[in-house]
Amino acid sequence: MVEWQSQLEVRMNLIGGDSFLSIEPGQDKAALLAEWKQVDLKYGKAIVFAPEDLVEELRMSRQEPFLIVTEAGEAQ
Repeated sequence: MVEWQSQLEVRMNLIGGDSFLSIEPGQDKAALLAEWKQVDLKYGKAIVFAPEDLVEELRMSRQEPFLIVTEAGEAQ
């Protein structure tokens, strides 16, 4: 993130709860997808870090291009 910020403007949206320090992923998929749909993707590109089981739902949720990264790497 710091490296990217040195080269371009970077905005970060954390989705999935109120605690930035939490290392546990959010378990409420419906709530996570609802929050994701509210993120403004008009300016720039998004990288989404998500579990494998959300990849298809994420792809179907938005028209704008974005990159999905899972535990296994970049989702194809």
